[in-house]
Amino acid sequence: MNPHLKRILIRVLPIVGVIVLVLSLLLPALSALRRTSMGFQTGSMLASHLHALFLFSEGNNGYLPGLDKKGNRLEDYTIEKRYQLLLENNYFTGQMLIHPDDKGKTIWESGMVTFENYSFSMLNLSDVNSPRIQAWNNAYDKNAVLMSDRAISYPGSKNIGSLMNQKRWQGVVGFSDMRVEFGHSCDIPDTQYGDQIFQSDNLFDTVGASMVYSGNDVIIDKRKN
Repeated sequence: MNPHLKRILIRVLPIVGVIVLVLSLLLPALSALRRTSMGFQTGSMLASHLHALFLFSEGNNGYLPGLDKKGNRLEDYTIEKRYQLLLENNYFTGQMLIHPDDKGKTIWESGMVTFENYSFSMLNLSDVNSPRIQAWNNAYDKNAVLMSDRAISYPGSKNIGSLMNQKRWQGVVGFSDMRVEFGHSCDIPDTQYGDQIFQSDNLFDTVGASMVYSGNDVIIDKRKN
């Protein structure tokens, strides 16, 4: 090897090593910072959704969208229909339904809302005998979860992820008292619906507990690519 080139390599390699080390330390921090930023944005969006739900309830005898003025479940109680009621009555705009990082979603203009038009989940209303459905009648149980980031099953992963994290669910949940909180995994501790308390509540497992992302009771968004 050329002696001159060898001296240059001796001087440059330590610098390259330092740069690689710094990058290895910075990248996880930047990734965490991005997730934190996403969390703040999602929390703000979810808070606006909760506000829309309760504004709707003021003109619906205290009942949230999906229930009629007598508290009976609508024939069409899909999450798409519930979003459509909010949009058609101008409680918020189509842009507010889609997280900026949720690629492939389209803004609802008119017609029927589909799962391509929103980024968040709502409480499952499939089981009319579930104590959880009481939270949808504007009962104000402070620990009742009404909405959340949806759960996503990514190709090749055995775990449930989210927009923020493909390896595990990480997102924001919205409660009946208009509170929004950041949560990890699928377990949200100490939820309460009516007189029933659920500890380590799994939001994306059982029908009675699930946050629905599509239709009546589709819980997981199974990504194909």
